[in-house]
Amino acid sequence: MGIALPRGVTDIDDLNELERMRDIPGWKGTGGFTLIELLVIVSFIAILASIAINRYPAVRDLAVDAAAKSDLKNAFKAEEVYYADHGEYVAFEVSDGGSAEEIGFNASQGVSLTATVENGGLRIVGSHASSSKTWCVSSESGNVTEGSSC
Repeated sequence: MGIALPRGVTDIDDLNELERMRDIPGWKGTGGFTLIELLVIVSFIAILASIAINRYPAVRDLAVDAAAKSDLKNAFKAEEVYYADHGEYVAFEVSDGGSAEEIGFNASQGVSLTATVENGGLRIVGSHASSSKTWCVSSESGNVTEGSSC
């Protein structure tokens, strides 16, 4: 009758090697993780997640402001093309992702723009529904600036 060997041990030499390794300090022999090791890893992941979640609102604010500024630039370029073809600017108002069909412009969802024509010049003011900031671009400067006066 043979000796019952532990799982994974195929002969007596393996069993003798296993017995010698058990005497080595720190050797676990199972290849698994201890409860302490798992708790440390879970704690580390929780800390990283809390850091990422705290930064999410700031990134979201940057994204909605970028959408509003991008739409302002695109509307301004569409107005400039219209001006080159017709010799005048078009006043329009777009709210929450609408379109200004006269110049062939569609705003992103949540973006509202108002274009006014004064003294032959153009001024477009825009904002995003999720942001408190307002942006402006005019035909005089051509640059997008923060605020409603440009």
